[in-house]
Amino acid sequence: MDASAQAGHFTTFQARRGAVRGLDLHFARLDDATRAMFGSSLDLADLRMRIRAAIAGDAAQACTVRLVVARAQVAGAQGDADAAGTPVTRIEIEAPREPGARPLRLQSRRMLRVDPQLKHLALAPQLAARREAQAEGFDDALLVDNDGLVAEGSFWNIGLGGRDGITWPVAPALRGVTERLLQARLADVGIGQQAGPVRLDALGAFDFAFAANSRGLQEIASIDSHAFRGDPRLVAHVRVAFEGIAWQAI
Repeated sequence: MDASAQAGHFTTFQARRGAVRGLDLHFARLDDATRAMFGSSLDLADLRMRIRAAIAGDAAQACTVRLVVARAQVAGAQGDADAAGTPVTRIEIEAPREPGARPLRLQSRRMLRVDPQLKHLALAPQLAARREAQAEGFDDALLVDNDGLVAEGSFWNIGLGGRDGITWPVAPALRGVTERLLQARLADVGIGQQAGPVRLDALGAFDFAFAANSRGLQEIASIDSHAFRGDPRLVAHVRVAFEGIAWQAI
């Protein structure tokens, strides 16, 4: 793991009226990564109270919350880390975010996220991939390995739909909270799904694709020169499944 990754990790979610989709999964992600990176655990009860205080007032209706666990010098804290570099947690509150209304046009990029099992702070390669794709007229980048296996988007997971339901690519990627919540919900409502390898040269087997992250779901229009033909019925079912995900009070 490179130095920027070792500096810390984070999670991001949308809060609406004091509630979050998958709050327990976000907390588990933070605690697991803190143990892996720093050898310590988080006081999640205290963190929960701090988040409540941070989103009090106008932000309580709708906001984006980012929780960053980092070494003190990275987090911008002073005097609250010992010689061993005990991490501190920073809470950032931003305007609420929603997925874009227009389907995404993606450019594949031959690269994978560094240490994809952790949502760490080594984001420069992903930001560069997205920036380079946009410079060439695309909306975002799709990360694929050297063999052409689809992994994930720059900052989101991808699902592909066809006659067998939803396929989730299995190349190395960060398994997102929204992806996990949607997988559970699809199972509840009886929509077929499976995980398996997806090759760039086999996209014709799928009718549509979508991006999934904390903002929600956004349909994908095309990847490189391949345009998806669409399946409005199945897309609608997937969206209904997503909207049925429960919100947890902070």
